[in-house]
Amino acid sequence: MTKPRTLLRYALVSISALAIAGQSFGATPAIGRLRYQIPPAAVIESPDPSQSIRSTPRPTLSPTPTPTQTPVATAGERTEERDGGFAYILPAGWRTKEVSASSFKVLFAPSDGSGFTPNVNFVIDESEVDLETYVELAIEELKNEISGFVLLKEERLTTDQDSDVVKLTANSTLQGRRLRQVFYIVELGPRRLIVTYTRLQNSQQRYDREVDNFVKTIELLEVDEEQSKPSRHSEPDGGFSYVIPEGWELEDTPGAEFKSLVNPGEEDSVKPTVAFFTLDDPAPIDQAFRRKYRTLLPNRLREFYNRAGSVRFIRDSLFTTDTGYNAAKFVMEGTVYNQRAQITAYIVDIEGRKIVALYARPRGSSPDNDEQIEAMINTLGTLDLAEAEPASNDEAETLEDGRHYEPLGNFSYNLLPKWSLKSPQELNVSDTEFSVLIGPVSQNFAPNVLFLEEAMPSKLSDYVSSLTRQLRSSGRRVSSEPQERKTDDGLTYVRLITTRTDDGQQIQQVFYVFPEQKRVIVGIYTRLAQRSQASLDGEVEAMMQSFRFGR
Repeated sequence: MTKPRTLLRYALVSISALAIAGQSFGATPAIGRLRYQIPPAAVIESPDPSQSIRSTPRPTLSPTPTPTQTPVATAGERTEERDGGFAYILPAGWRTKEVSASSFKVLFAPSDGSGFTPNVNFVIDESEVDLETYVELAIEELKNEISGFVLLKEERLTTDQDSDVVKLTANSTLQGRRLRQVFYIVELGPRRLIVTYTRLQNSQQRYDREVDNFVKTIELLEVDEEQSKPSRHSEPDGGFSYVIPEGWELEDTPGAEFKSLVNPGEEDSVKPTVAFFTLDDPAPIDQAFRRKYRTLLPNRLREFYNRAGSVRFIRDSLFTTDTGYNAAKFVMEGTVYNQRAQITAYIVDIEGRKIVALYARPRGSSPDNDEQIEAMINTLGTLDLAEAEPASNDEAETLEDGRHYEPLGNFSYNLLPKWSLKSPQELNVSDTEFSVLIGPVSQNFAPNVLFLEEAMPSKLSDYVSSLTRQLRSSGRRVSSEPQERKTDDGLTYVRLITTRTDDGQQIQQVFYVFPEQKRVIVGIYTRLAQRSQASLDGEVEAMMQSFRFGR
């Protein structure tokens, strides 16, 4: 399953009806998906290099960053960003710094004493729409999100490696400064690199040509897939395995049943640690399991951390791992070895055996560790998982109880009688990985249900608000306010009803948004708005009520 990246905060859905005549499609359906990230706001650097670099990104981005001192790159030096898969030649006189709010090094021009240092930062984005559509949506997002944004010019460039570049020149304002910002959207294979160059609006023009030439040096790095493949650790006695997070090491921890994960890079005397155990409890991981372990876990913690104290429960949740196993997460805080710590217990049911991953970190340590451990938990699986082939849509299956399971999205639902399942390849649909449900044809139109996976911001309500705005801006009429509902398994989801006109026909589309951690699965039910197909609504509603993550 393709998991959305943390940086991809806004996902816009556009969907067209699947209209058919008889048993053949009258037109190729147009299904589009965009994941677009506004580049970080300009980085403002004080003329005194000892002071902090400051930025004013949108509220969804990280708090004010602090710089990490790194050696200054020399003019003409080829700089590689292995995690981003790109490289470039540093302009003469410029230097690079690592900034915590950015995944990649930020470039700074020579300071001119004005109080603002021209700079360049990078964001990698993934999108399945064509470049022209991407640029149109990017401009719309920039207008909405950047203060005082005025687009002045749109141009086309080509890098020395023949990659296409769209150059957008604009004015903006930030912390009372009038700025000139240039956004270079660079095609890098299946991804796009957004390069943002910022200077004062009415001065510092002397760097413009240098930056143009610098962008032309950007190239795609060749990645050795074998070397980049993450290391998977197996615990034969426990019957489980997982991918070791980058920078973490395996150690023996007294009291733990298996090898523990430790982050040696932290400066605290007590390092962030994950200890693994097995749990002898046959009960399914459900709401009753949650309630039971809210009170049990603090006592169990005192058994493991014999110097643990003041353990306090904070929150818990149910989820399904990327590998398809039901799991629960319990977040607590307390004192471990005389240090205040955040303690998170993950309990994962792997084919009847419950694995507990007990993660503790000092309150002052980097919260970046949390994301790494969350990603590791999502890789937990059986011993033979490392040798398993990646799932494909061909492996979608109907289970014994009549449920349909999609391994790429790790979700399932009850099949509808008299509806047929079609693969995306059969329907010539390239922008969804999941099977499409086709209902009984009437009036030359086949009602249908398809599913898309999208990235989600921090809250479900934020995603729904963004989706609602996008649907309205695309010409749809939102005929009801978003409604929160619960599936048969207790999962909260949102339903949104819209109508639109397509080739003279009134089409109704109902969007069902199912959240899980940092992603959503969006089910889209499309039918004629006329009453002739309304009789199908009840069975589709029942199918959506049966939706769950996992099998």
